[in-house]
Amino acid sequence: MSDVPKKHRLLKRGNMFYHHRRVPPHLVDALGKKVVKVSLGMGNLSKATQYQRC
Repeated sequence: MSDVPKKHRLLKRGNMFYHHRRVPPHLVDALGKKVVKVSLGMGNLSKATQYQRC
């Protein structure tokens, strides 16, 4: 298995980075969505990667 890149689960839209994660199948009905996206509030890749790890 290859190494996972540092930007795993990061999505950039415009100038902002988002952390996105798939919802487990048994929780999709309760949550009402298949993917959860949370804004990290920053546009810098290195800072977003560090923030995501916390």
